[in-house]
Amino acid sequence: MNSQTKEDERDGLEKEETHRSEASIHPSYTTGFLTFPYDVICRRRLARKKRRFAAQINREINHIIAMKMRAIDGIRLELLFTING
Repeated sequence: MNSQTKEDERDGLEKEETHRSEASIHPSYTTGFLTFPYDVICRRRLARKKRRFAAQINREINHIIAMKMRAIDGIRLELLFTING
């Protein structure tokens, strides 16, 4: 009988532990689960800035090429940036 009461007590404790709010079967996705480490955030930010910078430099180069008086000047400039870039 003594072993039976110990099992009942153990079962009672296990049931109490599963009914606590920390032991929820529905996890909270707002408390740190979806946050990225700082190095990942920095890497993503840097990649985004590099893409924006590349797009801006391409717009400026295309504008400079379009403003050339002769077509050959634009072709020379485009070749210069293609070969050196």
